[in-house]
Amino acid sequence: MTTDPFDALRLPDEPVAPRPEFAARLRRQIEVALDPTGPTDPPTPRSTTMPTTTPSTSLTDVTIELEPYLIVADAAAAIDFYVAVFGAVEATRLVQPDGRVGHAELRIGPAGIMLADEFPEYGNVGPRTLGGTAVSLHLVVPDVDATVAAAVEAGATLEREVAVEFYGSRSGTIIDPFGHRWMVQTPIEEVSAEEMQRRLDELNSED
Repeated sequence: MTTDPFDALRLPDEPVAPRPEFAARLRRQIEVALDPTGPTDPPTPRSTTMPTTTPSTSLTDVTIELEPYLIVADAAAAIDFYVAVFGAVEATRLVQPDGRVGHAELRIGPAGIMLADEFPEYGNVGPRTLGGTAVSLHLVVPDVDATVAAAVEAGATLEREVAVEFYGSRSGTIIDPFGHRWMVQTPIEEVSAEEMQRRLDELNSED
């Protein structure tokens, strides 16, 4: 016997109880349609949470640091000089296609310095090109006499001979072959601020 697919349409309708939430929503839609000035349901809340990227380092975690950045006419030679004379350790060297050092980082003990070749096209030139420097680099070493002697032997200019100074150090000043001034010293005694001022006043009174 063949079943007529339309037999299901000829069966009497049976009441169907809708789901309560569907019935409530439908009733509310009808009420709003009949009275558009009436109150409306608040919009269904939608998530406003946006994906966020947490930085790997918080600004509050950054330690303030200050490092000199030297511009020299021959950065490769300067690196060799600082390694040989000051015991610097080269950490980074980035070289441009034309062979110039675009950026280098050295460590001298716990301190760091950065340096690069001259890039006149960007206004970055060294002391030799400028005709001098207004900045002095202060370097503390175990043996100032040996360090200054090594610097002069490697091509530095002695600007001030090593001597005992009123502030409690043996100090000497050199101009390195690239035009940067280094005040090199070795502490020999602890001097209070008051005593330092007294000694300075005494020196000035002798002039």
